[in-house]
Parts: sequence; structure tokens; C-alpha cells
Amino acid sequence: MSFGFDGTNLVYSYFTNNAEAADPGHPIFAGPFTPVGTNWTGGSFGHARVTGTGLTNLIWDEFATSNIVLAEKSFGDGIAIFGGMTTNNFHSPLTEAANLRANIIAYLACTAVEVCSAPDDVTLDVLTATSATLSWSPVEGADQYVLAIRNNTTGVRATRQLNVTSYTFGSLTPGHSYTFRVKSVCFETLGDISAPSTAVDFTTPLRLGMSDAGMSVYPNPSSGTFRVQLNGYTNADVQLQIVNTLGQIVYANTISVMEDITVEEISLDLQPGTYLVQLINGDEITVNPIIVE
Repeated sequence: MSFGFDGTNLVYSYFTNNAEAADPGHPIFAGPFTPVGTNWTGGSFGHARVTGTGLTNLIWDEFATSNIVLAEKSFGDGIAIFGGMTTNNFHSPLTEAANLRANIIAYLACTAVEVCSAPDDVTLDVLTATSATLSWSPVEGADQYVLAIRNNTTGVRATRQLNVTSYTFGSLTPGHSYTFRVKSVCFETLGDISAPSTAVDFTTPLRLGMSDAGMSVYPNPSSGTFRVQLNGYTNADVQLQIVNTLGQIVYANTISVMEDITVEEISLDLQPGTYLVQLINGDEITVNPIIVE
């Protein structure tokens, strides 16, 4: 098939299953959407090859580099890109392939592409046996946010699309592990959905009902900054200790609990490993392990 453009052709069929960046320094491999990578596979990544004169090779068959899957050519006052790539749902890794296609469009655009930033400061504010309240910092230019939560115990996923910066997920299962992420949606930009935020992992406590005293620790694992939530210790002074595997107390504090739910934020410079969070209330001791990464 002739594209025109002074003898540029698409030769069908030629199947490329392993594709490689011919010029890894080219802008389409640098952004604005990342990660991109320089190698992709597919079944097939390409169904044709490009031939012609005056071409700059961008992607070729990794095992037969004379067969070009994507190339560019200066023409008139601009640049044209020619390719025999299939749609990116046939490509792997999928995220890198989707970002590559978006970068090609961005590279050919007449104006710079704005990228919607991912939310940061994602925080688990309140955790109970059946609910979790999470919040994040607002993103400039964002019209909405896409929330995703995964029950790691069952594999079930749920999403929400909202225009707020805090949300409470209800109907969670006690004792199950969850992962939460959020994306920004900016309708006025080409890259209208951001990359996902940093993941927040947490496990719902096993205790049901606020009348029973209990403790939950999140996020777990953590970097050394985490929260200890106390449920049902109203009008009590409790001892909070963190103990390493040698039995050494690395943190101790007395907490005066005045509310049904009390959250204590702890930030420590700890070596990676497993620690025990101990809550002492008179003769009762509650212990939760926490992993520091």
C-alpha cells in the first residue's frame, strides 16, 4: 500500500512479535507519558512493515532490524509518522504500550501536552472493621478523581468516580486486606487521566462493633510512618509500645483516650523488619504485628 509522501509504503503482511526501539533517544520514548520502555511483545505487535526513502527508523523487529514497524519523515513544514503497529490491546506490557501510543500523538501535536498529575498525600484517615475513609491532596486542573479499591483476600475490585478529595468505602469485610489507589481526571488536557497514585494498603480489624475495645494498625506494611487506631477505649489511659524482634522497646507513649475512636500517628526511623505494636490497658494486652519496609 502506498502512503504517498514521496514513495512511502506499507508492506503487508509482515508479523512482528518482538519490537524494539531503533532510536531509544527519540522523544516518543521519553514522555510525557511514562513508563514507556524500549522493548514490547505482542501477538502481533505489528502486521506490516514500512519502506521508503528519507525515513528515520523508530521501531523495528528486534530479531530482523531491517524490517521497520514505525518510522518518521520530514515532509513539507512538518513531520509524518508511518507504521504497521496493531492496536495496543495486542501489546505487552500493556501500560508501556498505551503510553507509547499516547506519546506518538503528543509528539505530533502542534502544542505541548499537559499531563494530569497523580494525586499525592493519599492517607487512610479512619479504619473500622467494615469501612475505610481515605483522602488525598487536590490536583490543580482535576475535574474528577477515579478511585479504585481491591480486596486482596478475594480479588474483587470496585471503582468510584467523584469530584471530592475524600471518600468512605463501606461494606468492607473484617480481617480482609485491601489496596487503594486514586487517579486524577483532567478533561481539558490530552492526557486526561493521570497515572495511579501511590498505593495505600490496609487490613480491616477483626472486631465488629465499637462497644468492643480493639486496635488496628495501618498502613501495614509501612515505611515507619503509620497510624494506630483505638476503638472503644473511652476515658482510659493506655500504654502504647513498639517492640522489635529482640524484645527491645523502640517506642513508648501513654495515650489519654477521650473518644470512642482515637487515632495516634507514629513516625519512626526504624530498620526494615517485623515489629509488635502493644497496647496495654490495665491487665489486658493487645498485640498487632507491623512490617516496616
